[in-house]
Amino acid sequence: MATTIIHSFSSLLLYLAMILYGIRLASLSKRVGLATLVAAALVLAFPVNGMPMLYYFRALFGNLSLLSTCFFMYQVWHFISPNTRINISLSHYGFIAITGLALYITALGLGPFDLYALGYGMSTMWLLLGLLLIVSIYIQAKMITLIWILSVIIFFADIFESDNLWDYLIDPVIWFVAVCKLISNLRQLFYPHTHLE
Repeated sequence: MATTIIHSFSSLLLYLAMILYGIRLASLSKRVGLATLVAAALVLAFPVNGMPMLYYFRALFGNLSLLSTCFFMYQVWHFISPNTRINISLSHYGFIAITGLALYITALGLGPFDLYALGYGMSTMWLLLGLLLIVSIYIQAKMITLIWILSVIIFFADIFESDNLWDYLIDPVIWFVAVCKLISNLRQLFYPHTHLE
């Protein structure tokens, strides 16, 4: 039951973050934006075949990692309270993008070993996770480091459904967001007058 609530909450945050992106693109006022956000959240409570729309949305994207949950929670909270700001630099997005790319490439069998499979065998995973935490500390990604440490605690508490530690640390959605952020910043580098949120 707790797992369902947590993953449903994560899916709600992702949905609201997507709506917020549309609000920013449409340049809506704060009041209209908040009204749109509330209306969009209410849509997910609407039942289809006896199930709230939120469950269908969750099925579309799957269960999110703790990193995704925290990231989208920040996006929603920052819209509600703009004075709250966490510095997320390009190196943070790069770190997530490279980690995810290595993970998914090796999971496809394009490498000497499968990084995702290491998430089941904890001895090697500890070494790899320790290395990733050292890199995240080095690039001053304090928030990622804290979230990943919390993910390990949640993994041992057996709160999520998965037996693989990677599912607590990263997922395709946050990887896609990181890659999009990197691409948009590269675009700004070559086309300075183009502004992408």
